[in-house]
Amino acid sequence: MQYNLIKTRLGTNFSELAAQLRLHGAASLSLLPSHQRLALLKEAKEHTFCKGRSSIGSGDKIVCQGLSYCDNLLKSGSLRRLVREVQSYLEQEFRATISYPFQTPLRLHEPMLQFYSSGSIGITPHLDQASYINLVVIIVLGGGGQFYTCADRKGKNIRNIPAGPGDMILLRCPGFKGAQQRVFHGVSDITEARYSLGIRQNSSLYP
Repeated sequence: MQYNLIKTRLGTNFSELAAQLRLHGAASLSLLPSHQRLALLKEAKEHTFCKGRSSIGSGDKIVCQGLSYCDNLLKSGSLRRLVREVQSYLEQEFRATISYPFQTPLRLHEPMLQFYSSGSIGITPHLDQASYINLVVIIVLGGGGQFYTCADRKGKNIRNIPAGPGDMILLRCPGFKGAQQRVFHGVSDITEARYSLGIRQNSSLYP
């Protein structure tokens, strides 16, 4: 299956998108037409998910979550192909901007499916692993929920990011425009079962 990204290319100014990421830490754009999204959602549901821990950390750094995950995508499946196409698409578009925003080449190579059941707590404000660099990409395959950024673990100054089915969320990581700070973010209001595909660049595995 080939994914038609022409709509996105015509409708997105990546220089402006880079400015949003630098200022706010996250941005989103429409990516998948409905029929392609539904095919990907069907494939995602065929994977085996492991239940995540209900909490991570301790004290004032505890993170509560209600999710399951799968980090073993079929190498020949459409989801794996989507990972490659999104990598190629984003690299091409960001290289065409006035100033390439990454200190090292963008290499999105660590995909993971996440599933939140209806009524789940989602995941409370947190920071991603320190080894993730440049950009985190999250593609919403189906379901309801609110993705947001905030100033701290208490959820101060929440900024909601559009994250409907078919949308792609971009989250700034260290290495983007010289940034060193990670961005607090979370997922809430899971009104129906939510499936998403996260893609990351892990410097500890691929320096």
